[in-house]
Amino acid sequence: MIPKFRAWDKTENLMSDVREISFFDKYVELESGAFRGFDEVALMQSTGLTDKHIVDVYQGDIVWDDMDEEYGVVRIEEAKTIIEWDIYVEDLFERIELLEVVGNIYETKELLEGER
Repeated sequence: MIPKFRAWDKTENLMSDVREISFFDKYVELESGAFRGFDEVALMQSTGLTDKHIVDVYQGDIVWDDMDEEYGVVRIEEAKTIIEWDIYVEDLFERIELLEVVGNIYETKELLEGER
């Protein structure tokens, strides 16, 4: 599987798919054709999973759990994809079909206010 990435463009305050990453030259080419240095973006890798609406899930996404009525943040730590809830952490793979991507930590961080 070829990893997919998107990037939060700190210069334009926009989320964008990534066309190319050059680890040697330390830049990314965004979907718009713009080139940004690593210090100008926050890269987010796809988990390879989709939520209950078949939306791709990326690290940094905010997910909603209808059953427990809480928001969590998707993280990739030590090669494992997890959800960080308010007071605990769990494996994303175990519950992904019950969750809905509702935002991300850059564009909709207000969803987490009061959660942590």
